[in-house]
Amino acid sequence: MTAIEEVANRVIENASKGLHLDLEDCFSILDSVEKIFSDEQNIIDIAPPVLAIADMHGQLFDMLKIFEICKESSKFLFLGDYVDRGPYSVELFIYLAAKKILQPNNYYLIRGNHEDSGVNSTYGLFEDCKQIYRSNSLYLRMNEVFLSLPIAAIIGNKIFCVHGGLGPTSETIEKINDVYRYQDIDQNKTLTDITWSDPDFISQKFIENSRGAGHIMGKTAVLEFLNNNKFNLILRAHQTQDLGYRFYFDSKLLSLWSAPLYYGTQSKAKVLNINEDLSHELIAIEPAEKRTRTDEILLDYFKY
Repeated sequence: MTAIEEVANRVIENASKGLHLDLEDCFSILDSVEKIFSDEQNIIDIAPPVLAIADMHGQLFDMLKIFEICKESSKFLFLGDYVDRGPYSVELFIYLAAKKILQPNNYYLIRGNHEDSGVNSTYGLFEDCKQIYRSNSLYLRMNEVFLSLPIAAIIGNKIFCVHGGLGPTSETIEKINDVYRYQDIDQNKTLTDITWSDPDFISQKFIENSRGAGHIMGKTAVLEFLNNNKFNLILRAHQTQDLGYRFYFDSKLLSLWSAPLYYGTQSKAKVLNINEDLSHELIAIEPAEKRTRTDEILLDYFKY
């Protein structure tokens, strides 16, 4: 076993118990996983079967519950938003980074809008790092690593996966592949749309998003994107759903949500199991019994 594998196993064991992670272990994991992410393209190609998981937002024990419920799954795609609002932002992301180091072809992570300092400086991660480690060094390093995260995935050549959605500058795979991703999200229109856009039943292809970032994408935009790129489905995250999921546009877009009882709400949670033949089924995730930590920081994180 290599030194970094020993660190990864130690981090996984400690995080699984809800323990604070050693700062040097965190830096070692981040240094190693950054190289792995950087070797991946903007858009990751993934062969099914795979389990798709949407926003987790620091809900570490709910994520561990997913692994328990879906123990037959061996390949996982996370759709972004690992940090902020929940009690274990640091531990959840470092846990997944350690898994990526140990099994790089079984764990895939793409970037969400909260993997950006413009958001996570306000909505949880900064305060978590400051309180736990009395320093902003880990916070800064995590945000450097977030820049290296891929921004989309394609499952079995037919299912396009993204955190947010589409926009006027992201209507083809070529345009998304050409984006320079190592920058803050608000510095690039395509990155912004990929991580911030939402679907809705509008007559136009795109309109401005009331969130203040990204676009609202209509049925025409989605169907044209699918047709032009020969896809069957867009799978995205980014919005809480009462039932843990919602289909749009004749079931051509699926909005998935995987964090149960999110930030004090009664939100349901689902994950999507995608089989080898690309058939798929939603799996309900019940909340874990352990939900908070004694030193949890509760701020008004619920705007974005």
